[in-house]
Amino acid sequence: MDIDYEVDFSKKEHRKANVFGIIIGLLGFFLYVNEYVQTSSIRGVEYIFPILYGGLCYFLGLVSGLMFFVAKNPLAIFIP
Repeated sequence: MDIDYEVDFSKKEHRKANVFGIIIGLLGFFLYVNEYVQTSSIRGVEYIFPILYGGLCYFLGLVSGLMFFVAKNPLAIFIP
């Protein structure tokens, strides 16, 4: 099985996967900030954790989007 692991944003499926990853990343960031993921309030320098969590959610959404849109795997949409 020959799978291309490079993300090329000139391809429509890869751009769709990127948009899906951005949406999942923003959703993860806002869920963390609004205390759905953690229970204590966030102040000052602690905003680094929601940014890291949002970045991790973006990466997970991008991988899931690539599997869904490029590899045509319908079960990949449920990963995030």
